[in-house]
Amino acid sequence: MSSKPRPWVEAFAPATVSNLGPGFDCLGLSVGGGGFAPHLPPLGDRVRARRSDTPGVRLLK
Repeated sequence: MSSKPRPWVEAFAPATVSNLGPGFDCLGLSVGGGGFAPHLPPLGDRVRARRSDTPGVRLLK
């Protein structure tokens, strides 16, 4: 099954990442899902990023 690539990426981090090391630990949690039960909504932040031809960063929410 092929699907059209999305123009954005989305990452999730748990409510606290203070006891994790930088880099691959946090990336692994956002990609792996952090072991949350499927019936419980995860607590934390979601970030969505899009590529733009305009330089700089714009925060929407």
